[in-house]
Amino acid sequence: MENASKALIMAAGVLLGLMILGALVLLFNNLSTYQQTNQQIELESQIVEFNNQFITYDRKDVRGNELYSLLNRVIDYNKRKTLVGNSEASQVGYQPMSIKFSLKSPDGKDQKALTMDGVVRFFQNNKNDYLIDKSNNTFEDYINNKIKELTKGSSNSSDDLTENELNQLATGMTKIFLESNTTSNNKKVAENAFKTITGKNISYEDIQNYKERVYAYYEYIQFKRAHFDCIGTNYDSNTGRILYLEFQFNGKIE
Repeated sequence: MENASKALIMAAGVLLGLMILGALVLLFNNLSTYQQTNQQIELESQIVEFNNQFITYDRKDVRGNELYSLLNRVIDYNKRKTLVGNSEASQVGYQPMSIKFSLKSPDGKDQKALTMDGVVRFFQNNKNDYLIDKSNNTFEDYINNKIKELTKGSSNSSDDLTENELNQLATGMTKIFLESNTTSNNKKVAENAFKTITGKNISYEDIQNYKERVYAYYEYIQFKRAHFDCIGTNYDSNTGRILYLEFQFNGKIE
């Protein structure tokens, strides 16, 4: 009888141990599932937060200055977080983003629509499409180099202009570079306006030597005012992060 009691106690102990072990295994599995769920929620939240930075541009009428800012944001991301970036990026290993935009609109208008007189001076003639897909903003580099070129006059440094002066001359160029009605009074107005902006006291005829450079800078101003429609997006099938945005000039400038 005593042996039977001991056997029952031992069996009960084993059963209790198995129950405790089962409970611990179940608890561990629940904790693992909970952690995995939390990690998944956090990952999805990070993806949404990341995509929200860029899908705000997935719309119509994105202005050129907004597009310009987007390019810089994408380049910064590619440098810091993707496979084309630095050592930190190689640890993260995301795919680089790319932005494509076209200065040619569906109705056939192209960069000529950005010009004062249909003559392309600033943007590369016959180059309507631009693709930014690495860690160097080649578009910005081109713009900076072009502006630097426009600020420089001839070998005589007295012909130099600052970018601010170029901007002001382009803004008021209709009364400075007269296409018609070139009366003596209008020429005097042009001379005074040019002097106010640049400090250069020169004749109306000499002012015309600056026309090509000012008209070229005007094209850049028009780009920043131009409107683009987002016509395509693409996402990474593995991470869900946005990879690609494509824009097209819609012909509107305002």
